[in-house]
Amino acid sequence: MKDRTIKKTDILIDCSLTGGRGMAKQGYELAQAFTERGIKYLMCCDQGFAYKLRDLGVEPDIIVPTALNRPAAEVISSFESALKNVDFRYLIKIGARMAGPRVAYLRKIPYVIVDAALPDRMDSGTENLYSKPVFLGAQEYFLTTQFTWRYPDRFPELGNVTVVTYPMSQRTKDILTELRLTPDAAIAERVRSFVPEVKN
Repeated sequence: MKDRTIKKTDILIDCSLTGGRGMAKQGYELAQAFTERGIKYLMCCDQGFAYKLRDLGVEPDIIVPTALNRPAAEVISSFESALKNVDFRYLIKIGARMAGPRVAYLRKIPYVIVDAALPDRMDSGTENLYSKPVFLGAQEYFLTTQFTWRYPDRFPELGNVTVVTYPMSQRTKDILTELRLTPDAAIAERVRSFVPEVKN
């Protein structure tokens, strides 16, 4: 029997459907920053991405039973079903594929997109993972790794893009400050403790 319990939150973080660990790190940083500030949220991801968050110490609240390598129609259906009983007021999507934001778009719930690049493409309609209406419907599209601080005009209709810095929690800032004050030899020794292949 399926769980029909309604999960409620103000903010739903959708960290799903991406191959890289950079998006997991962004999800971790956002979750850490929210926790530090006492902001309640739920973290959502697909089954294929959950282990990347767990590797960083983040346990997803909602794991959608699908993965990046599944057909788009199946992924969309899985997200619709998994989020059916989730009551959220705002969605933050980390990554490019729009299954989670599509749910927010159709429910008329505000959302933002955070990604390291502009979309590979924008397809018409909403029955795909690169839905142009969903991209254009975001309140903001935060682009985190674009230099020279201006984004390319490949999609001139995508007027909601803002170039921003990578999100960082206070914990990560403290670690970086500590590393800045640590001698190189001590840093190399510390890295060797969990990556033995590092020689110097």
